Amino acid sequence: HVIREHKRTNTYYLAGYPQGDPTSQRRIACYKKALAMCGLPFEEAQVGYGEYWSDPAQWAVQRLVDHAHPMPNAIFCGNDYMAIAVCDKLKENGLRVPEDLSIAGYDESRLASLTRPRLTTVAQDTDKLGRQAAVYLIDRIENPRTAGSEMAMVPTKLVKGESVGKAKA
Repeated sequence: HVIREHKRTNTYYLAGYPQGDPTSQRRIACYKKALAMCGLPFEEAQVGYGEYWSDPAQWAVQRLVDHAHPMPNAIFCGNDYMAIAVCDKLKENGLRVPEDLSIAGYDESRLASLTRPRLTTVAQDTDKLGRQAAVYLIDRIENPRTAGSEMAMVPTKLVKGESVGKAKA
């Protein structure tokens, strides 16, 4: 959506934790796949880590502001808390969302709809996620040696806000 509709092709991904965190690695893999689907290259320098929290996310984006030339025109964040922190830090640096940069989050937190501009995010089916987690835990308890090797995918949907801009014709 951000790349195709908004023509933001100089992108950056702010992941959670560095190497070894399965959630971060899956989300980075999705970012790489999206770039490839849009015919864009991937470089390791396009990924930073914000530890899923505000302060580390702001430190990471400040390093980006200080050292990235040119500055990306879109930042995808591994969760909404980091995306909100990124928007705040960019504003402190005189950059405007979405005019200068598109920002997108993940998890559809309650805060996403309260921010201005309203955050574009990705929602998960939390009921299904909860059911799958319960089945996974029960299976791990009943079969500790064999259970849990496969993670089930939960469907997601794009929740369009203003943080990526208005769609261009």
